[in-house]
Amino acid sequence: DCLPLSGQPLLMLALRLGLGPACHIGGDHVTWYGFVSDLLPHCAGSHLGQVVTLTTGSLCDTLSLRETPAPPDLQPMALACLHGVLDRALRARDASAHRCLPRLLPCLLRYPIKQGPVRRILQLVVSDDLNMLLTAASSAELQEDATFVDALIDLVPLKDLLNSCRTNQAALKPTVCVAKRLNAQALASHGPELQSLLRECLPGSRSEVPFLQLELFHALLLALKEADRDSRGRRDLQDLAGLLVASVATILGSTAERQSWFRASVACTEEEVALSCRAARLLEQAMFLLLDHVFGPNGDRAEGLLTGPVLRAALPHLKQRPHATVFDACSGVLKELSRKEYTRRAWKKEASDMLLETGFFRMPLATLKFWVDIIDNLMATEFKQAFRDIFPRLTVSTTANPFSSRDQEWDQRSAMVKRLAFLIYCGESDQYLPQLQEVVAYLTENLRVSTAGHLHAAVMLCFRVLLLRISAASLAPLWYVFVPEIYSALWQLEQEPEPNRLPQSRLDLYLAVFKLLDACVQLEESQAALFHAYKWSLVGDPEDSLIGNHSSSGGQSSSTSGVFTPLVNRVCRRLCRLLSNGGLSSTERSENGPGSDNKLGIQLPPPMHTCCQRLTLTKIASLQELLPFLV
Repeated sequence: DCLPLSGQPLLMLALRLGLGPACHIGGDHVTWYGFVSDLLPHCAGSHLGQVVTLTTGSLCDTLSLRETPAPPDLQPMALACLHGVLDRALRARDASAHRCLPRLLPCLLRYPIKQGPVRRILQLVVSDDLNMLLTAASSAELQEDATFVDALIDLVPLKDLLNSCRTNQAALKPTVCVAKRLNAQALASHGPELQSLLRECLPGSRSEVPFLQLELFHALLLALKEADRDSRGRRDLQDLAGLLVASVATILGSTAERQSWFRASVACTEEEVALSCRAARLLEQAMFLLLDHVFGPNGDRAEGLLTGPVLRAALPHLKQRPHATVFDACSGVLKELSRKEYTRRAWKKEASDMLLETGFFRMPLATLKFWVDIIDNLMATEFKQAFRDIFPRLTVSTTANPFSSRDQEWDQRSAMVKRLAFLIYCGESDQYLPQLQEVVAYLTENLRVSTAGHLHAAVMLCFRVLLLRISAASLAPLWYVFVPEIYSALWQLEQEPEPNRLPQSRLDLYLAVFKLLDACVQLEESQAALFHAYKWSLVGDPEDSLIGNHSSSGGQSSSTSGVFTPLVNRVCRRLCRLLSNGGLSSTERSENGPGSDNKLGIQLPPPMHTCCQRLTLTKIASLQELLPFLV
């Protein structure tokens, strides 16, 4: 009598003695289950979680592990205790009690009397507490528990779940989990009820509900695919898809609207940004089925119901880039949309403008891969016209602007050459072969009008891309252009008097030259016959160790002995000799004091034995970082 008032610790001791693992299961459990049922209404807080955990373990042992027939009154009492535990735990919304459900329900389903009174009573219990059970199942832990979802499928018919969703929006989460794990035939048979449910839940939905609705619709589409072949059924699916996509796109566009000038003071919270990112990811995931199996070739309806709302929400994020995660997700959405030719008219201008923006390449590599497909799809449709539209914008000069300096013009030219290289890289092999003459003429012009290092580095980058995208038979005119440029750059490097004081533009140029030369050396003779005619004068015999030759000769050039030295060998020895002195004048070395030459001695980095390791270098701070190309 005093336990309900102040004896909860004593209650726990009694439960451990009566229901604990040390106690042998027997007829006394009937008394203990009755004891627990009477005292459950008085439990609260952490004690409730402990009672549920301990009672659940005992119920699992009683109903699933018994080898001998149980007493006839044990099953009803155990089920009555189960009902009390479920009811008390679900009403209290206790997380520790919810964590017991994945263990308890599957264990009861494995009870041998599948069609006996135990199963019927259990179904009655779950039906009574269905709304509370579904609310508990909406937590992430239960949603990811496949065993619990399978038990929910076995206990609760999908029709009952759909009816619960009409009155309890929290039931949408477990319903989505059930729909994803249900076989396609069973889910497709409930297609009309699912579509009706999705239409009814649209008005007044809270922020998370549109995501669950689109996920449920996506699961239905996976089951249906092209089962609805009649025009009326497909048209209904298109209308429903338009409503669901518009509701999710509204959430995606809500954070982009904050960036306008008259709303600059309204900052987006982390939760709002996370919702926008989730909306974009979900749209990207669903876009394939929506475009291929719902709308198909019907571009007019897709433009009004699908493409329009999605692009109105995604394009502001792509232009403004207020949040990196949302920009990445929206790039994935645009990639999926760009697969269909009839969507190109809606986004081609914006994609072309974004390609020409100053900060286009300021994105992670994973996001840039999305844009490779986007630009490829942009140029694939009506290729000749698309190239005529975008190439003049890439080759425009700023000389007509009286307020621009020469340096600004070289910077702009360098940026445009990089975008031309990216444009060619996004295409297929030999896609730009008809325009190769124009491209080579443009690159040659940039080499002629300026000696700016970063501009020449961009041209070298474009040459490397042409090696990847143009077939060997068509590369012959290119070798007469960039082989002399390689010679010229290496000769300049050999003559550098102070290698430690070079501007960054010159360092970028030398890095680009060595990366281009390294890529050319990797080509087979059949792929670059003309280059191999000059290869001996550049790199000589690849079996020679350049650093070894330098050490054995004591830093003296072998040209004094009348033996020809390849240009790269001479550059390497020149670099080692200058770097060992620190690249300083005699006056500056005397100011550093005796022994400064030893302090400034060369420290060679470890050689990079694979081409990929060398070609992944993007920027260097000194010429010493070029030595891995030479050792």
